Amino acid sequence: MKKVERYEDIAQYQQNYIDNISTIIGESEKRLQEVDQKGAFQSDDEVGFFFNTIKEIQRILDQFNLK
Repeated sequence: MKKVERYEDIAQYQQNYIDNISTIIGESEKRLQEVDQKGAFQSDDEVGFFFNTIKEIQRILDQFNLK
């Protein structure tokens, strides 16, 4: 019985962890889209390159986001 309860606690912790990460990914995506709509980072080559890299990382993270 104690083992089952411990496994249930672990499963609940992991579910909460995954939910929190999913929330962070979603909020990050929203914020990145807001900044991207302004087009502020496309004018500078170095900053634009860095911003495009961040967008690519976000695209990869979006694959792990729970819908």
